[in-house]
This record gives sequence, C-alpha cells and structure tokens, in this order.
Amino acid sequence: MAYQLTQDWPPGPPNVVVDLATQFLMPTDDPNYQAWLAAGNVVKPAASLSADQELVKRLTLTGITITSTSTPALNGTYRVDARSQNQITSIYVGIKGGDGLPGNGGAFSYLDAAGMPHSFTADQFVAFAKAVRDYVYALNIASMQSSPVWPSATVTIA
Repeated sequence: MAYQLTQDWPPGPPNVVVDLATQFLMPTDDPNYQAWLAAGNVVKPAASLSADQELVKRLTLTGITITSTSTPALNGTYRVDARSQNQITSIYVGIKGGDGLPGNGGAFSYLDAAGMPHSFTADQFVAFAKAVRDYVYALNIASMQSSPVWPSATVTIA
C-alpha cells in the first residue's frame, strides 16, 4: 500500500491522496490512511504536471505581471486566458486599424486579474498587447519542448 499527493492542477477535491494500488482518491481522514501514516510511512510527492497541463495552468491561473517604467499606474497582474486574449487582440486590432480606443476617448480602463481598472492610452495598450502576445507565444513554444523552460510571467513595458 502506498499513497501519493494529488496534483495542484487541474484542481480537484481538497484533503485527498491517491491510493496507488487502486488509483482511487482516498480522504486524508480515512482510518486506513491514518494508520498507514502512523506506521511511519511517507506519502509520495505529487506527480509532475505534463507540459500541456502546465501550459493550461499558466494561461488560466497565473496571468502576466506587467511593470511599466513610464506609467506605474499600469502595474498589475492581468489575465491571459483565451477570453482575455481575444479581448486584448480585438482592442489591439481596433487601435491599429484606426478605430481608436473603446469609448472613443484618449484613454480607457482595462481591468487586471483582481478586477482593478487601469487607464491605458493607445500606445500603452499596444505595448501591453505585444507583451501578452510574446508571453503567450513563449508559453506555447515551451510547452512543445521535451524539457520545458517556462518564461517569466513578469514583463516590463515602457
């Protein structure tokens, strides 16, 4: 009999371990598991995430942390999940296509991952969108490697 900790992604039920003999989840308060621990046994660490699991985790949970050297008010952690990428891309395309910013003003608010608004000008948002594009691209390239080297989730823009 042996047990293993569960992976942190995808999120699963709390307070369980994997019974390696059956591959079933076992509650950590189960008497058999508690007796096994009391006998001096040690739980195996969680299995590593596959590259695809790690990619999805980074895209959906981690986000990108932006540090702006010229406008610290833009500093924050922003989502890079598929919905956010679509929104960022559509705003970027609108700016580059001559449609201006959302709301047709000189600046607009874009929310970070915590829901805090940050006021972007067109040039600032273009720099932000390029940083997101490059980060997501680097994540995808890393996920295709046999031994991924993941890019930093912290990026500096002007």
